[in-house]
Amino acid sequence: MNDYENYLKKRFKPRTSLNDLNVLKLFNNWLDEQKIAVLELQTEDILNYIHYCREKGNKHSSIQVKLQSIRHYFDYLYHNKIIPNNPMQHLTIKTQAQSILSDLLEESQLDYIYNHYKGKTKTHHRNKIILSLAIYQALSVKDLAGLKVEHLDLDQGEINLPGHSRGKARKLQLKSFQIIELHNYLTVFRPKLLQTRKGFYGQANDDLILTSRKGFNFKDIRQQFTIDLRKQFPFFKSFQQIRRSVIVLWLKPYNLRQVQYMAGHGSIQTTEKYTISQIDDLKEEVNKFHPLK
Repeated sequence: MNDYENYLKKRFKPRTSLNDLNVLKLFNNWLDEQKIAVLELQTEDILNYIHYCREKGNKHSSIQVKLQSIRHYFDYLYHNKIIPNNPMQHLTIKTQAQSILSDLLEESQLDYIYNHYKGKTKTHHRNKIILSLAIYQALSVKDLAGLKVEHLDLDQGEINLPGHSRGKARKLQLKSFQIIELHNYLTVFRPKLLQTRKGFYGQANDDLILTSRKGFNFKDIRQQFTIDLRKQFPFFKSFQQIRRSVIVLWLKPYNLRQVQYMAGHGSIQTTEKYTISQIDDLKEEVNKFHPLK
């Protein structure tokens, strides 16, 4: 167990590691009661444990967390060749996948949003930059909030994204029209926004996405921008919707590992949730007993 604890500490935050160990302790207690050895455990046993959790009154969200923790453990056992087969391999959380894959935008709709957005004169070009990076590089709100001017390399046509708590560092290519658009923003429109910020005590001036009012931050931009976009485009719901749509579109020309890197996902399992195709050969019991159906 010490080896597994070290495995968790290297890959996850302390809170996640502690939760995984607590879940595993409860799961092992159940296995002991059922007289099931870990090395002999089958997918059907996982389904029975799910059934047990439901009978105990566990909510769907709680079961999701438990399954994820158990998955971490069996991934560890399988990759270290302690077990020949991973009983968690074909178990998927259906409601999560449906949530991710619902209300997706088509590529034509994403292009339409970018090409037809009309904003206020002072902030129109800044907002177009936000849309551009969200639609063509699938940047998250947290990615956008942390962008600095120095993260752009227009000579190489790249954007270098720093890592943060919810995304890995990565380098992405810019499209040719984005390079021109960003150059104009940096040389003409951003300086105008910067003028309105002079004298704001403690306000950094190296942010790529600038606010134009004292005390405002990127969160305030997103809130108002989201309202404006919903008025102009009824099919638009959120920036998260845009990011999910782009990631799903990426899965057509790129493989999972490429998309994992481009999206900044820390785990390949996160990327797998975006796959549209379902595994056809799952046992009937998975659909019957899965608590998150």
